[in-house]
Amino acid sequence: MKIKAEVGRLHDVLVIGGGPAGNHAALRLASLGYDVCVIDWRQELGDKLCSGIVGMACGDLYPPDPAFVYRQVRRATVFSPSGRATHFDQEETQAQIIDR
Repeated sequence: MKIKAEVGRLHDVLVIGGGPAGNHAALRLASLGYDVCVIDWRQELGDKLCSGIVGMACGDLYPPDPAFVYRQVRRATVFSPSGRATHFDQEETQAQIIDR
């Protein structure tokens, strides 16, 4: 089944949302040969807010320029709205802190 997302143009897949997950899905589907259209409320894709913390799964797939990597981390403390702290500590690097 083809999806009509642009006037006069049919696509195999329509991805709603051009954030990191939507763009990753679109790239993966396009690499498998699908004709993909990404729809987002913004005019320019790729300008999504980013915390500067990039997980290793993403960093391995799309390695940042080493000049933009401040450090690699393997532990973190996350605070809930109630103030409860949860600590994470792993043997291997879990994320990179980048200059965005």
